[in-house]
Amino acid sequence: YTWKFLWSPLLDRYVVGIFLSALLVFAISFLALFLIVDFSTRLPRFLSLQQVAILPFMLKYYVVRLPLFLLYVLPTVSLFAGMFAMVRLQKSNELVPIVTSGVSLHRIALPFVILSVLVAGIAFSLDEFVLPDLMTTLADTDEILASLETTQKMVQTDTVGNHLTANEYD
Repeated sequence: YTWKFLWSPLLDRYVVGIFLSALLVFAISFLALFLIVDFSTRLPRFLSLQQVAILPFMLKYYVVRLPLFLLYVLPTVSLFAGMFAMVRLQKSNELVPIVTSGVSLHRIALPFVILSVLVAGIAFSLDEFVLPDLMTTLADTDEILASLETTQKMVQTDTVGNHLTANEYD
């Protein structure tokens, strides 16, 4: 092997471009899916809010949770982006000429590994520096939604010994 095959900035830029575009598309798709599923499960709670303006509260609720959702999807997104980039190179018949020119598959995958380590660093930064600052706001928004929950089939006993039953208690 010559140095030319060990380091090729043109090939690296091309592979990194494929990886980063796939990373962006997968991140947006997974975040949208996460938000849609979470929104659909919480919609009845949002609509039952009485003392809070619903739309501003929903926006605050999801803006605050976006870094948390991003932390959840980053590992999967980086894996899928690497797989997508390799499949795209194979489907467009670019992988065989690259390998036959002397570049190993390990060398082709090196930009994926480096970028995945950077994505792990971003996830670490989110977990260590961004999310701790947001925890009080996350707890506050959760408390607003949880305070309105109703209890089903409530049975209480008063001081005299009478049993009080309620099918639904707020």
